[in-house]
Amino acid sequence: MSAGIEPLARSIRIWWRDAEGKIQRETVNWLPEPDNIKRAKNISVIIDAELANGSFDRARHFPNSKHLKQNQMSYYIDRWMSRYQHTVAPSSWHSYQSHIENHIRPYWGERNPATITPDDVDIWVDGLLCKLSSKTVREVITRFRKIWSIYERQYPDIQDPSRGISIRLPDPEDIDPFTRDEIDTILAHETAPDLHNLFKFMLWSGLSMHEIICLAIEDIDLKQGTVYVNRSCVRGTYRVTKTRRRKRSVQLLAPALEAVSDQLAIAAAQTITKINVLNRDNKTNKIESLRWLWYCSTTKSHYNYDQVKNRWRSHLLACGVRYRSANNGRHTYASQLLTSGAVPIEWLANQMGHCSTQMINQHYGKLIATDAPDHVNRLNQALKLSSV
Repeated sequence: MSAGIEPLARSIRIWWRDAEGKIQRETVNWLPEPDNIKRAKNISVIIDAELANGSFDRARHFPNSKHLKQNQMSYYIDRWMSRYQHTVAPSSWHSYQSHIENHIRPYWGERNPATITPDDVDIWVDGLLCKLSSKTVREVITRFRKIWSIYERQYPDIQDPSRGISIRLPDPEDIDPFTRDEIDTILAHETAPDLHNLFKFMLWSGLSMHEIICLAIEDIDLKQGTVYVNRSCVRGTYRVTKTRRRKRSVQLLAPALEAVSDQLAIAAAQTITKINVLNRDNKTNKIESLRWLWYCSTTKSHYNYDQVKNRWRSHLLACGVRYRSANNGRHTYASQLLTSGAVPIEWLANQMGHCSTQMINQHYGKLIATDAPDHVNRLNQALKLSSV
């Protein structure tokens, strides 16, 4: 006999021996009464016969079994991951994988989605909140909801148990750009010529660090005073710009143009390097032949983000300027231009690759009081006002 039953206190367990000789069990929620015991024995006899002729299908007898892949969250996790891996940049996908493998699969992987309740999700979220930031918790819940949507397509009557959960985020940190005095101090402090050019460009170009580090000589047009932003480099992966808007021609201010001009003289002898650049579909690549502008002789390639970050930190420490991250140069550029009052904010947004002014107002720019022109005096003169 390769199958049988075991009456329990308030249920009946049906067992069988699989093709590998391992005992498999399924529990049915039937009270161990005579009629139910007879019914369970009949099922075990059928299973025994099916095992003998090779037609046994666990899903047919126990469609809600927790042992079936389609009844486990891991099944829907894997389906979502295989379907959506190429919809985002590799750096974003790396973050998604971390959320799933560290916080979703270990907790929910073996659970049947049909049994997950809002209370279960509340307990999970409360546990996450003890060790993760609110921002990360919100992102993890977003991944959970995306995975659940795969399950929900098959079972639309079962509602997402995370519905109604809202995670409040703390106020974002205030923009903290460098003042003109700090910029002058940074650029006056002696350092290697290529780093001096790099730091000057960081502060006065408006490009992000991921765009700056992989600039090539071929991206520079000194005659027009422009730089063409064609790619970025994140976690060692080259890809086209984040959005089509970010692929742009940037008109350089005098300090940035001077930095590029000086750096071209240093980098002119660089040999051509061929790289694969990931297209926006996150599947196909194109080959580019380039000569790096910010070449690092140690790695025989351009500076990477960590190298710039470490050199930047050391430089600020040496010249006595309070530390802000290397990417703060982008904030400084936006804030200095806003403070000048000399350009429309729409022009600034276009320079920085934004489709609207919202990102400038919310994340990148602020008026620097110590560097602002005397607008009150200008208004008095323009309106022909005089003090009493």
